[in-house]
Amino acid sequence: MNGELISFTIASLLAICGAIGVVALVNPIYSALSLLVTLLGVATIFANLGAHFLAIAQITVYAGAIMVLVLFVLMLLNVKYERRSVGQLLGTLGAIFVGAGFLYLVIPILHDSFYKLPAGDLGRIGFELAGSEGTVKNIGRLLFTKYLFTFEVASILLIVAIVGAVLVSRRVDQPEA
Repeated sequence: MNGELISFTIASLLAICGAIGVVALVNPIYSALSLLVTLLGVATIFANLGAHFLAIAQITVYAGAIMVLVLFVLMLLNVKYERRSVGQLLGTLGAIFVGAGFLYLVIPILHDSFYKLPAGDLGRIGFELAGSEGTVKNIGRLLFTKYLFTFEVASILLIVAIVGAVLVSRRVDQPEA
């Protein structure tokens, strides 16, 4: 085994174990910290693939800024964890089976679409910089010219997700009977 394979295996196991911890842990703080482990594992995989910009962006944006925001919201709302009932555990298992079924359907489609492309057609799937250097300047130029609308839609989606998370986790005081 070479070093890249060992590093990929360890990073993949970290990402998978962290993702399982996000779903399985009862305490929301521990769940958020498991998400941090998953994000760092994904950043390591990016670094192994030679996508150093994506690895640094993953650590800076997601493991840094987004995780601070998630932990801030959890602490601000003072979310208390409760023991899960049998119905909630069955719902979690159902979600896992639905996710596994979705992956079972999607992975062959993605595999076929990526491996049936001729070698020179990588530019059609988003690698416009294949012929030039993938510098921060070139990536920034693409983000703020060709992909500006997509970039802004992604930012709006993140804001809506945060507002939705706050609304879902909000406690409603029930009047005493």
